Amino acid sequence: MEERPRRLVAHTPPTEGGDWHYLDDHSRAVAELAASFAEPFGGQDVARWLGLLHDAGKAHPDFQDYLWACFREPKRKHQTVDHKTAGAAALSSANDLPQVLLGHHGGLSDLSAVTSRMRDATTTQQDRLGETWKRFLALDIVPAGAPPPTPDWAVATPQAHEFYLRMLFSCLVDADVLDTEHHWTSDATETRSLETPAITELWTRFQENQAALLDRVASGSDANSAVNRIRTEVYDACVERASLPPGFFRLTVPTGGGKTRSATAFALRHAIAHQMQRVIYGVPFLTITEQTVDVLREAVGTDRAVLEHHSGIEPEHDSQTGEETVDERWRQLASENWNAPMVVTTTVQLFESLFGRKTRQCRKLHNIARSVIILDEFQTIPSHLRAPIFDVLKELVANYSATVMLCTATQPVLDTIEDELARNGITITELAPDPARAFLALERVCHEWPAQDEPWTWDRVAREMQETDKILTIVNTVRHAGELFAALNDDDAFHLSTRMCGAHRRAVLRDIRERLDAELPCRVVSTQLVEAGVDIDFPVVLRAIGPLDRVAQAAGRCNREGKLPDKGRMVVFSVEDDAMPGGAYRIGTGVTTIMLAEDQVDFANPDTFNTYFRMLYADAEADERDIQHYRAERFYEEVADRFNIIDEATFPMIVECNDAACEAKRRLKDAAGHPGRRLKRAFRNIQPYVVTCRTHERGRFEAAGLIAEILPGMWEWLGDYDEKVGIVVPDRQGVGGARFNAESLFL
Repeated sequence: MEERPRRLVAHTPPTEGGDWHYLDDHSRAVAELAASFAEPFGGQDVARWLGLLHDAGKAHPDFQDYLWACFREPKRKHQTVDHKTAGAAALSSANDLPQVLLGHHGGLSDLSAVTSRMRDATTTQQDRLGETWKRFLALDIVPAGAPPPTPDWAVATPQAHEFYLRMLFSCLVDADVLDTEHHWTSDATETRSLETPAITELWTRFQENQAALLDRVASGSDANSAVNRIRTEVYDACVERASLPPGFFRLTVPTGGGKTRSATAFALRHAIAHQMQRVIYGVPFLTITEQTVDVLREAVGTDRAVLEHHSGIEPEHDSQTGEETVDERWRQLASENWNAPMVVTTTVQLFESLFGRKTRQCRKLHNIARSVIILDEFQTIPSHLRAPIFDVLKELVANYSATVMLCTATQPVLDTIEDELARNGITITELAPDPARAFLALERVCHEWPAQDEPWTWDRVAREMQETDKILTIVNTVRHAGELFAALNDDDAFHLSTRMCGAHRRAVLRDIRERLDAELPCRVVSTQLVEAGVDIDFPVVLRAIGPLDRVAQAAGRCNREGKLPDKGRMVVFSVEDDAMPGGAYRIGTGVTTIMLAEDQVDFANPDTFNTYFRMLYADAEADERDIQHYRAERFYEEVADRFNIIDEATFPMIVECNDAACEAKRRLKDAAGHPGRRLKRAFRNIQPYVVTCRTHERGRFEAAGLIAEILPGMWEWLGDYDEKVGIVVPDRQGVGGARFNAESLFL
């Protein structure tokens, strides 16, 4: 029988006959890793202390007994023992650090809860804490003295203090997970250590790719078109200005003006000039993440150069064995902490991590320091969250060596926010050489505004579509898209909405691009999901009236490349049923209507959007949910609960849209009894085949037998799934006589 270890241990052996993970080894390793992660913002000495003391409570005999019991009877569930309080108590003189240390497994708690816990511990557990500390000190790893005080810049405002602790928390959590992972699954450590290209190498590849692209353009008939001239001017300006000091930048470029490539050129050159560690792209919609990733990978390579992190990724498997590829395993691991040279994610993922409290969310935050952050289609950031969002961005720029780029064709006005930045010595620098001239030069669309008091029927819209071979119509709701698609009654037409899972939408977008490239008839009905950044080009676009920035983005899908002999045609119409999303969307639509009535809309003039956003923000709270107040109080739980970019709660439903979806669902069910890596992998694999529905409608779906829960928090759709429109919501009486309302169900 194996003898009990003579040294204090942190973790049991990973396999029978394997090595124990000793407490002093683990504490030192976590301390050094955490210190290295905190170096970009000068927090290395504090992070080292946190790493050394985070598991001090494991020195108590009760915890050692617990680990021994787990080793002897691995199949039995044993009562765990608190191991965080002892280290937090030892750091209590530092005042703020216990909040970081106590959260390193369960997440950051509100300051009031932490204060109460520490007060109770120091009054009721003095003997226990004393014994624990004595045994831990015997390891001889704790330096003399105390952690350094919190630097002045980190307490300049209460919110700055909150964010500083959040970043320290990220350093500690990631270091702890990585060292523990190395003990349990050394193969994961090997996968993480696979070579990734340096930023300098990526820039060299990007330059070569750009030169090849310019050669192809030069050989084409439209080499000297207005579009290509503006793209070249913007690109050259971004490269030239990349040596400017880190800070806030705008890139105001008309749709189709080469924004992605120009922003990337600036980011790579800027990162090299200032020894920054990565480029992070935040994009608002899943529909453009794949497009952005495709552009970047074509430009810099596929050898783990670009990490794509969002819920809709289709996992890669070996074609022979069906097992995940090495690169797929690397992507999954790198997604946990964003340890990659380039990261493409959603703004939801980015900002809900910056304001979250869970270890899973916060673990990546330290890797945002010393990075270039590109916020694409930046105007989509919710106006009622703009104050806390910009406060965090300001912190990243001012104190964490980051640069932020705000990229869009429709720049929102940030008067009060720019005033606040100026008070901190920060200005927002425009990178585009002459936005007004660029907008005028790239006026490729003729806008028509039929009388808004004479709404169109869907039959009228369908007739307009049938008169044109290649046409895109964008409407405001999923229900409207379904009604128009039915009225169109065209077997060769395409439908795009969130009734379709991500894999289905991507397949349809590929088909649309192929038909457009082949000059084949192509009629598309879509919700707003295609209008911001999606690279498709139609000669005619119809758009149901909506917020002005959305209408302008929709126009960017019309004559995008400027290849038509005349301008493209954009028609903005009203409909009899004016249902649309509420909140800022409906308010923005009202502002658009007012500006139309007053003849204030001119898409060739960027000042149009100054007027629009000033009117939109006139009565809008910049911090509607008092998030800044709760940040000042260090109420991390309250902040996380209040900060939601997607307001209404949803739940996921698996749909069987193809054989891959059926197989992914089968594997998820098989993995249900195997918690751990296998179940996590199965959950990741199912994401491309998920449609989300608003939670308040779940009861109706259940009562009608349309869904069934297959795992806690995961449901399967039992109704019909159409190869054109996705989920088919029955038009019949629901529970209690209420009709199913597709518009209220799907985002």
